Amino acid sequence: MRIFLLALIPACIVSKPAEETDPPCTPQEWFADRDQDGWTTGESIVACTPPAGFGSLDNPGDCDDEDPTRAPGWSEVCDGIDQDCDGIVDDDPVDPLEFWVDADGDGHGDPASSTFACTVPDGYATLHDDCDDGDDTVFAGADETCDGVDDDCDGYVDEDAVDGTLWWWDNDLDGYGDEATATRYCDDPPGAIAIGGDCDDGDPGVSPAGVEACNGLDDDCSGAIDDGFPTVPHWPDYDGDGFGDPAGPVLDACAPPPVYAADDTDCDDTLFDVHPGAPEQCNGADDDCDGTIADETSDEDGDGVSVCDGDCDDASDLALPGGTEVCDAVDNDCSGAVNDPWLDAWEPNQDIATAPQVADDDEVVVLTPSISGPGDDDWFAMDTFDDAGTVPDQFRAWARVEDIPPGVEVALHLYRNNVFGQPRHVMTDDTWEDGVLEVERTGLPLSNDGNLYRVRVEVLAGYACDATYTLTLGNQD
Repeated sequence: MRIFLLALIPACIVSKPAEETDPPCTPQEWFADRDQDGWTTGESIVACTPPAGFGSLDNPGDCDDEDPTRAPGWSEVCDGIDQDCDGIVDDDPVDPLEFWVDADGDGHGDPASSTFACTVPDGYATLHDDCDDGDDTVFAGADETCDGVDDDCDGYVDEDAVDGTLWWWDNDLDGYGDEATATRYCDDPPGAIAIGGDCDDGDPGVSPAGVEACNGLDDDCSGAIDDGFPTVPHWPDYDGDGFGDPAGPVLDACAPPPVYAADDTDCDDTLFDVHPGAPEQCNGADDDCDGTIADETSDEDGDGVSVCDGDCDDASDLALPGGTEVCDAVDNDCSGAVNDPWLDAWEPNQDIATAPQVADDDEVVVLTPSISGPGDDDWFAMDTFDDAGTVPDQFRAWARVEDIPPGVEVALHLYRNNVFGQPRHVMTDDTWEDGVLEVERTGLPLSNDGNLYRVRVEVLAGYACDATYTLTLGNQD
């Protein structure tokens, strides 16, 4: 379309001076390109100068001169607009979508057959997870049924079928299956059971038939822990001394949970040795949580040595470091042992080579130097044998203790080794008859070489550190 402008000359004008006259105008045709994309629509105008949106280039073919993204040669995209101005919308787009053939119309396409387009063509689907595109009941996500077909396309046939029977796996063999393993089967699966409800299939004591106990577990699978048991407050016990931190978070439970205690009187929950009732130490701290710190210079027995300086018994002035040990029930020198200079315990498993040998109808008298007190037992070995060199007939092994100091009580024990060489208790005597204790064992020896016996003199009460007693060992044929 061409537009011509005609100059209208007014009837009366004032002429300019010659030097101010405009140059002559040469009209020409200008072409519309309002979107400045280099393409015109066929619209044009004749004028000396181009109006806005017009230019000298005639390049017809623009189908929308208001949109610079639409012109011949532009790439088509999926947006419902004819970008390349060929009269066809979304033809050969640069961003097509893939769709798959859906022959059975179940909304799930065949992954082996597809096409590209901007919208779903007829007979196609956006999904490609159909394992049988000839059966509209078979596709990914379909309900599995007991029909011998992989209805849900997961690679398994008839698993967890909607018309199957529920079964559970019972790993702890308590008669109840793990609720999390509930699965429907068309046939009876080996090893599964038809009863579920187990909330802990790793503990045979936990099941719907379990008996609830105060243990932090839901023993009966009721959904509640320790239900039916009253709860009491507990406090954190990080140092494990049985006393909780009163400033810690309180936890109500029927029994102390791990790292908790039902007592909130600990004054320092970082130290195991600090709690109510703990012995005061020489450390400048309140070890027993009574609010006071012990006087480390206290000397209650007046022996010149405080507990902090090593007094092992500050209630007795007979005990102090460096003291002289005497025969009594006190650790006089604070060495950790009572009457330690007189301790002469004889181990029961001494070698037979050091044991007195007692032949038929013979006896051996043994003297021990002292009886220091309870706990200081004396042990002896005795080897009985047949001096004739033949298998002895019935015999009697015996031991007798005499001359026990006044005020001392002892018991006499006789042991015999069994075939494995371990001592076996035979007889004990702690009944005095005329100041004598005697034990004996009658029987047959194990071999022609005789039998090894152990004799133990056990101190029950009293002290006689420098006294002696008489022990006689005998073997009567």
